[in-house]
Amino acid sequence: MAAHPHPADTASLIIAFGVLVQGYVVWKLRHALRWQRLWPLIAGTGLGVPLGVWLLAWVQPNVIRVAIGVLLIVYAICGLRGRHSRR
Repeated sequence: MAAHPHPADTASLIIAFGVLVQGYVVWKLRHALRWQRLWPLIAGTGLGVPLGVWLLAWVQPNVIRVAIGVLLIVYAICGLRGRHSRR
């Protein structure tokens, strides 16, 4: 039976890929950005990243796994409902 990756390892890969992809997008679209509108994103990131790191260090991996699964299911349902209601 294969060992499950630790949530911290998974989170590190997600963060690294996200920084790479979003960094490229920001660089390509830097002329179109309105920097004064970015402060909520920057503030949310400043609060969310330390909270996420703390959660990874203190919460059981199975709890994180289930929570992420529930979040993905809820997100998918909301996306499908939003798409259907616009038509």
